[in-house]
Amino acid sequence: MSFCQQDNCGRIVYQEYLPAMVRWRYPKENWQEIEADDSFVEQETGKCFVPYRFKFRYRVSPSFDWNYGATDIDLYPPFSNPLIRLDDQTFGEDPSGWPTLTVSFANYFQYGGGRYLVFFELTHRNAQGETITSQPLNFETTYFNREHTTKFLGYERKDGLPDDCDDCTFTVTNNGQTVYTETRIVCPEVEKLPARLNDVNKEIKVKKQPNLETIEINQNSIPSNCLNIYLKSNDTTNFVSQICSAPNAPPPNYQVICGCSKE
Repeated sequence: MSFCQQDNCGRIVYQEYLPAMVRWRYPKENWQEIEADDSFVEQETGKCFVPYRFKFRYRVSPSFDWNYGATDIDLYPPFSNPLIRLDDQTFGEDPSGWPTLTVSFANYFQYGGGRYLVFFELTHRNAQGETITSQPLNFETTYFNREHTTKFLGYERKDGLPDDCDDCTFTVTNNGQTVYTETRIVCPEVEKLPARLNDVNKEIKVKKQPNLETIEINQNSIPSNCLNIYLKSNDTTNFVSQICSAPNAPPPNYQVICGCSKE
């Protein structure tokens, strides 16, 4: 854009955008902040010494829909090595951390109407920390001599409260790179502050020849957070200055005031 063609001077008054920030505070502590654009917390579940239930799904074969279920028995942590017993065999964990059971001719019981009861047992810990084998966990099927696949999906507290008894690792990132991390027994309160205008106004004064030169401001072929200021006549374009906000922020907010007060 062109400005101040008839004047002998112009002033570019502008405000830069400050970088995005992440701020946080732990209970009874002051706020801290750092230049960043994202954050997250990691807190391992299954650490509260309360009853849990395991969630699972099963299906007869890949051509049938999944059925979902959950255990009703009280399961206590730790869950470092859950084991499943089916047809007198014990299956360990798969790479995802939960057993995937694929079994043909599973233990079953026919109880009428063409329906069968397939069951398995779960090795787990009780409230006293003892390793025990649960009562059979059952699901029904109308299919016999089919391959049954059971996938454990995870666990959840039976009381419905947050599963947050483990240490909390808080991580702050900027452009995908870690800039801060901390581990404590509690998670912090976190706020993300987007790029915002600086309260301080800055100014650039440009002297020019009336009617022969204009002030131009554009963003051609430069970083998106910057603006270039030029002094342009009919046959020449001279670079004056570049004004920039913080990286990854919008370019500065500016106003061109034609005419300069006498010094």
